[in-house]
Amino acid sequence: MNELGQEGAVKAFAFADAGMAAFHSRLIALDHIGLGSSLVTHNGVTPEIISQYNPDIIVLHGNPEQGIRSDYDQQVLLDWALKNGLGKLCIMQWRPTYILHIFSRVSHSNIEELCEKTVQVNNVSNENFTLNSMQVPPWRWWTE
Repeated sequence: MNELGQEGAVKAFAFADAGMAAFHSRLIALDHIGLGSSLVTHNGVTPEIISQYNPDIIVLHGNPEQGIRSDYDQQVLLDWALKNGLGKLCIMQWRPTYILHIFSRVSHSNIEELCEKTVQVNNVSNENFTLNSMQVPPWRWWTE
């Protein structure tokens, strides 16, 4: 996201619980859970608030069985995305049961490539993930 921002391809994005993604992207970020936006905390997610942020990319949480989850006002974001010219770019996989649906105004090959890699790398059972990561000391992950 940071690279896309530096190129001028993306100015803002929406992602529930954006945290580190928002920080490292250096972009305008709509955290639609409300932790990063007093507008959302006090009013919930509305089409008007989404329009104020005008995200170029919207990331929605989901799972393979149900598709996009119904919490965090994600349906409002999906409706806004489709009405405002954002199409489904790809699915990013964190775990076999936890995926992110990424919608964008334009195609971004670097995000699409990353999505493909996540499906290959993160399609590991919780048991295998735990067994493989327990042998790695925790400070191995303490990098940026």
